[in-house]
Amino acid sequence: MEYSFAVMPSTEISDSSRHDLQRHTKLINNIYLFGHDEFIPSFITNAWNILDQMPTEHTAREINIIFQNIIKNLMPNDTTAIDYFNFEIPSIHEGKNGWDVINFQYRFPVEFRFFFYDETSNVYMTIFRYLLKLYKAKASSLNFISSKLSNRQAPEEFEMLITNLHTIFTVLIGYLRSVFDSQYALLELSMQNARGYGDMQKAHFSFLHNIVSLSFLPINYNTNHTGPECYFILELLDYYDNFVLKLKWDFSNDLDSSRAVMKICCDRFNKIKNLAIATMQSVKSNGFNSKYLRILILSFEFQIWNNAPDEIANLDKFFENLQI
Repeated sequence: MEYSFAVMPSTEISDSSRHDLQRHTKLINNIYLFGHDEFIPSFITNAWNILDQMPTEHTAREINIIFQNIIKNLMPNDTTAIDYFNFEIPSIHEGKNGWDVINFQYRFPVEFRFFFYDETSNVYMTIFRYLLKLYKAKASSLNFISSKLSNRQAPEEFEMLITNLHTIFTVLIGYLRSVFDSQYALLELSMQNARGYGDMQKAHFSFLHNIVSLSFLPINYNTNHTGPECYFILELLDYYDNFVLKLKWDFSNDLDSSRAVMKICCDRFNKIKNLAIATMQSVKSNGFNSKYLRILILSFEFQIWNNAPDEIANLDKFFENLQI
C-alpha cells in the first residue's frame, strides 16, 4: 500500500495528550477491528434482519440504536464509543440491501486531526466492511451446517460445500485476528515510546500499512489496485453470496434442474480452488509477506489434518482435499 501524508514535526507530546490518543486508538481497535471479541458477531446477529432489507429513512436510526445497546451490554464500564461512532445508511440505493451501503464513521476529536482524518477513516471503514462480510459468511454457513439443510432437501454435495466454505472463513478470520492483535500490540508499544506527535503519526501509518497488506486488502490511497490474494477472497465471498441463493432452491420439485444448479456451484467452486492454489503458489514463490503467509497456510493445514505447528504445509493439498 502506498500513501503520502504530511508528517507532523516531532513536537514533544504531553502525557495527557498521549493518554487521550492511546484511548481513542484503543476505541477504534475495539470497534473497527478485533479488539473486542464479541462486538462484530453481536452486531451481525442483532442487525441481520434489518440490513438484509432495502434501506429506508428509518434504517440508520434503528441500526444506531442497536449499536448503542450492544455497547451498553458489552462495555458497561466505558460507553464512550457511543459518542464517537455513528452509522450512516442511505436509503436511495435501489436494489441494494443495508449490508451493501452501510457506512460506519468515527467522529474523531479535532485536536487529533493529524492522526485520524478522512483517508485513515476510509481505510478503517473498508477493513470493517471486509470483516463484516467474512463474519456474516461464517455465521450463515454455520447456521446451514447446524440445520443440516434438512428443511431444504438439498443434495449431500451442498452440505459438503457449505462445510468446506465455513472452514475457509473460520481459518481466514483466525489469521486476521492474529495479524491485527500482533500489529496493534506493536502500535501500543510505539506510541508509548514516541517522543513527539510526528513519531505517533508514523507509528499509526505503519500500523495501517501492515494490517492492510497482511490482510490482502485492495486499499491504496491513490489507486483501486486489487492484488491476487484479495481477488481470491473477494471471488470466494461473491461465490458464497450466490451459493446461499442456490440454497433457497426447492430441490424436491425438479431433479434435472437441481442437478444443473449443483453442477454450476461445483464448477465454480473448482475454479476458485484452482485460483487459490495458483495465487498462493505465486505469493510463496515471490516471498511476499512470507512470515504471515506461512501462518495462514499452516492454519489451513492445521484445521484439516491437525498437523504439528512446525511442519511446512502445502496449501495445494488443502484445496485438493475439499472434495465435492
